[in-house]
Amino acid sequence: MENVMDIVRRQAEDAFNKLDIREVVTAEHVADSVLRQATYWEMPMQDGEKLLFVRFFSPVVQREEVFLGNVLFNAFLGKTFARAVAESESNEAELVANDLDSYYFGTYHFRCSATGGDVPRRSRA
Repeated sequence: MENVMDIVRRQAEDAFNKLDIREVVTAEHVADSVLRQATYWEMPMQDGEKLLFVRFFSPVVQREEVFLGNVLFNAFLGKTFARAVAESESNEAELVANDLDSYYFGTYHFRCSATGGDVPRRSRA
């Protein structure tokens, strides 16, 4: 049976494969960040881009009458963030891991050009 570290590492590998940024950070580093409940870190990438690791935390109230509402609200927040980033011209994001209280995303941001516009997205093979 897999342990938690292996599961989160595999999820991180999948997320960063989708973003095509495997060479920037190891899945072990990301899994360790999730297990330590790191809130945020960033790593420089090529051409001024940044890889960001972001944790969204919204505590779930354990009272029976509001528990389900909190869980659904947190799911809404996670999906809304991912959708907002996906609609942005200069960012991409992938969910790395989540539980009832926290959502962990890997995202990267393209640098802005001197004219103030964003650099076009990297092409994917």
